[in-house]
Amino acid sequence: MNQVPVCSGFTWAIESKRAIDIARRLSESECEFIELKYARDAGGANHPLFAAIEILEYGLAFLMARQNSLIKDAEQQKYLRGVSKINLVVLAPAEFFEGFELAWLLNAFNDGLAQLVEDENLQIEMSLRCNVLSNEFITFYHGLEDLIANEKICYEESGIKSNDDD
Repeated sequence: MNQVPVCSGFTWAIESKRAIDIARRLSESECEFIELKYARDAGGANHPLFAAIEILEYGLAFLMARQNSLIKDAEQQKYLRGVSKINLVVLAPAEFFEGFELAWLLNAFNDGLAQLVEDENLQIEMSLRCNVLSNEFITFYHGLEDLIANEKICYEESGIKSNDDD
């Protein structure tokens, strides 16, 4: 599955769309919510700490929705039904994480998640980790960027409509 909308409109007015970048079902009972980052800027959203907190917020929003029966039988929501383990993942190139020691923070978040699950009897397992994108993917992505920059990838499809066009 691709992007999964999460609590858009429930937070600050300056925020626009909030979404899990990638939700991936690993098995009948396990899935991953992935926050995909490519480059780090001087601050803001493309920062390891921000990325970790962002995916953690999405995981907590899922737990709240699940606990309060906000997840209905709508076709779009069936994808996450029956899940008993969720891996929250920040996925980025190695240089995105350079200069940051996040192990202590991830341990604290994971301890807090385990305590929340136990205290609220949520009957789900949730953990947070950071993974590094492979060099093969980065090379592939750079190739795509070059093709796009040189206008080598062109298509025309009048029937394609973005959700943002609504």
